[in-house]
Amino acid sequence: MLQIPYLSIQINPLITSQMQNKKYILKILTFPFLLFSVHPGNAQPALTFSMTNFFNWQPSVINHENISYVPLASRTKSPNGQVFNSMDTNVRVLYCPDGMNNFGPYVDSASQFNLFNFSHWQSIDILTWFGGSASVPVVIPSKAWVDAAHKNGVKVIGTVFLSPLAYGGTQTIAQNFLQQDTAGNFLAVAKMIELANYNNFDGWFLNFETSVNSATGNLVSSFVRQLDSAYGGEVIWYDAMLQSGTVSYQNRLDASNAYFFRHSTGLFTNYNWSFATTVTNSGNYATSLSRSPFDVYTGVDMWPSRTAQPAFTSYTWIDKIVTNGIAKTSMALFATNFTFNYASFSTFNNNPNDYANFYATERKIFSGLDQNPFVADATWKGISNYVPVRTTIQSFPFETDFNTGHGLNYYDNGGILLSGGWHNMSHQSILPSWTFYTNGTMIDYDFNDAWSGGSSLSVTSVSSGSYDIPLFSTNLITTSNLLNVKLVLKSSSSGSIDSIAVELLKKDSTQALSVFHPACNGTWEDLFNSSTPIGISDTIISINIHAYASSGFTLDIGKIGVAENSSTSVSNLHSHATSLLIFPNPSKETVSFLYSGDSQGRINIYNLEGKQIITQLIHKAETQKINLPDCGVYLYELISKDTFERGKLIIH
Repeated sequence: MLQIPYLSIQINPLITSQMQNKKYILKILTFPFLLFSVHPGNAQPALTFSMTNFFNWQPSVINHENISYVPLASRTKSPNGQVFNSMDTNVRVLYCPDGMNNFGPYVDSASQFNLFNFSHWQSIDILTWFGGSASVPVVIPSKAWVDAAHKNGVKVIGTVFLSPLAYGGTQTIAQNFLQQDTAGNFLAVAKMIELANYNNFDGWFLNFETSVNSATGNLVSSFVRQLDSAYGGEVIWYDAMLQSGTVSYQNRLDASNAYFFRHSTGLFTNYNWSFATTVTNSGNYATSLSRSPFDVYTGVDMWPSRTAQPAFTSYTWIDKIVTNGIAKTSMALFATNFTFNYASFSTFNNNPNDYANFYATERKIFSGLDQNPFVADATWKGISNYVPVRTTIQSFPFETDFNTGHGLNYYDNGGILLSGGWHNMSHQSILPSWTFYTNGTMIDYDFNDAWSGGSSLSVTSVSSGSYDIPLFSTNLITTSNLLNVKLVLKSSSSGSIDSIAVELLKKDSTQALSVFHPACNGTWEDLFNSSTPIGISDTIISINIHAYASSGFTLDIGKIGVAENSSTSVSNLHSHATSLLIFPNPSKETVSFLYSGDSQGRINIYNLEGKQIITQLIHKAETQKINLPDCGVYLYELISKDTFERGKLIIH
């Protein structure tokens, strides 16, 4: 697999607004954005590991910053509300950008807008954090990306990469990785499990492309078998090394690589295939081994200058994986970062002003060349024509502010809270399932104005009409006759929108509409309906927008929220429980912390330069009083085996 030289990025961490304890109660605080500088004494936890650093790694409070506290959300592939209701719900998509250690090497945040971003979680199942080299063979995902993926029900896996000989790989490096203790236990097995569990990511991609002798090949076989026995997470084997130690790409599942398939959760095949029978034979061979054919991820190399399945110019390959709506195997999409750093499509990696081309190319992967998933293009139709979207929107309340997780500025309640570029996937909202159905409208993310975060949803039309905008696939079962609906928007004073409605499409194809009449005055409007009629036990399968306009218009949608009358009001969706009660805050000097967690915790307090000034133990039902005599803003964190929380203290 192609490797990209390491990119060094100066990082200013962003104190994330999302905190999560081990019991998976999401803590969303009211301050989204505090920066502090990283000093040499506050080193960032490693995301790439040399062999020595990998084996020496130990969990400690020093590197807790890369722990994701967001659980893997449940999701559904309901046949209702899909582009085509006959789509095969068995097929899975593994997404593998090339060089994630270069594109997302921050833990909390980077002060740069034009880093790689992803906004189509609804169409993939596994994100492979692929990268590394001969000198750094182990790479693990950034907490911020795990946060975003888990919120959308997507697993994230790290990589062990034993590089080809031509790129610096050696048998010695392979043997160092395969070292054992006196009882024959592979040291790497325990270390990989510990790393994944500690950082809360979901498994490993084993890309072993170093050709080794037969003795070392036998060790690899034993290592994979031992990992399979000891670990319950995802282990995806790449179709390269055979049991003999020879590297030989089969481009399918067959007898040559079946051993590694049997001892992994999935096989990522190489890309040099061209016939539908290759895919069919892979699926059939998996079935003969009493495994699902969808544990085979047929490899697809989309890098435009290579010849396997170059993006958009090669398009028949997907019909060979999914034929007439029936999938034969799953699929693994490699080098999808061409949207970011392949100049013919986008130069966003070097030019922050080129974000429109980046997002347009991303949409083409999933929605076809016309970027419209509901129209099948003649050539490249897009992943969404073959793979049903998944949704995590299965309970009330639901709210989104269309924040993609980066921006030119950071907005709060429609005003700029922080000027300048930023990037933090932890802040990404649940984004639309379909991007974007364009029936006379132009729809995109607007980075020049937002209600919250870095972006809003821009809708523009040059003429009058009635416009339908499908947005979110859902599986919401109501227990109330009435729903609360919230809509925050800004409509241009130069156009005329007569009304805009949030449509709740029910399983029986009937609609429940919540209609708003915007002022069209060019300012943000926070609109709320508390009496949208709905039937008890109705199932809402999508949330959409209808705009009715007597002339052309420009509209930014900053937020949509839906809640049952019996559940949390959408006007207060950011109110959540916490295991740490702090009072008073703001304070003149003394702050009290009341802790309700089950296990002993530690409170750390930092100044805004990131320097730890206080650390103190706290126990269940105990109140700790801490004096902070100097006026200013401080950051606190609570750490225990059950809880990790962060927040802000103000002394005045």
